[in-house]
Amino acid sequence: MAVSPLENPVVKTLSTLLALLLFSTGVAALEPVMDWSREASRAGERPILLIFTADDCSYCERLERQVIAPELRAGRLQKKALVRRFDIHRGGKIVDFDGDPVRSRIFVSRYQVFATPTVVLLDQRGALLTTPLVGFDNAADYRERLDLALDNARIALQAGNGPRVAHRPRIPQPAN
Repeated sequence: MAVSPLENPVVKTLSTLLALLLFSTGVAALEPVMDWSREASRAGERPILLIFTADDCSYCERLERQVIAPELRAGRLQKKALVRRFDIHRGGKIVDFDGDPVRSRIFVSRYQVFATPTVVLLDQRGALLTTPLVGFDNAADYRERLDLALDNARIALQAGNGPRVAHRPRIPQPAN
């Protein structure tokens, strides 16, 4: 009688090792976010580093495995930013930075995400602090670009300025 793949001791051992590896990388800690207004309060004085990903994106996996996970494991990245991930194909509604419910696709479109991975650095109101980092070529170049973007985001936060393009446009009220 054949043993079920789930009961196979080799498969069980490999599954356990894979789970331990994933949790030890820190990437598993990038849980889905449903309430961005709550996340903003967790950021404190740090920018929010938001990685827009897709399940079928091999470049997203490489970015997380070669850059994000090692930086999280070393404890460097979480000192500089609150790191979160958002799957562009997820459906439903979330709570945006204003505390309002919004469809996921609208949230993604605010940041003009046209490819994955796209990394944006945001202030606590959800406004862009730097130019988005789009795509992934290699770890060394990306780390350099990310470090520069993080430095620029920190400077923009301290100065209290930076591009403010992430919120819904407000309709001006006519003067009385």
